[in-house]
Amino acid sequence: MRHRSELARRTHSANRAAADRRQGGFALIEILVSLLVAAFGVVALAGLQTRAAAMELESNQRAQALVLLQDMSERIVANRAQAASYAGVDLGLLPATQSCASLPTLAEQDVCDWSERLRGATVVRSSRNVGAMIGARGCVTALSPSQYVVSIAWQAEMPSSTPASACGRGAFGSETLRRAVSTVIQIADLEAA
Repeated sequence: MRHRSELARRTHSANRAAADRRQGGFALIEILVSLLVAAFGVVALAGLQTRAAAMELESNQRAQALVLLQDMSERIVANRAQAASYAGVDLGLLPATQSCASLPTLAEQDVCDWSERLRGATVVRSSRNVGAMIGARGCVTALSPSQYVVSIAWQAEMPSSTPASACGRGAFGSETLRRAVSTVIQIADLEAA
């Protein structure tokens, strides 16, 4: 009897040791699966961070464009007597000038100054203009003698739908990389009252 209980105890110990070895193998597999899931999570977070940075750039460029759009709209309204002088110029293509103040008319000075702002001349780092959108273009189109469309186009980094504005069309390679904002301004006829 004693021999049986000793045999049962050894058999039980041998079975338990084998079960522990199998359990140790399952634990290793569980750890590897956990590491794999964690690695996929880290890769997904890196992709999300990259996308967030690109969207932040898009948002910043759009905000800059809206400020410059408002700036030119206010300049045209303030100089209503020469409003027609602002129309028909693609401001992103004008050559850089030394001094906008030396130009003969206020409209020419405004166009020159806006062109410099579109180039990013308001913020310079390491002798490079960095204060504006990528490849910014400004357009002013006359719809009538008292109505004008002011538009700004720039190059984005991610494709999107093609904007309806003609400003900057064909200037950025793919039209899906062109972004544009526009506003219509009405010049009041103060003498008609």
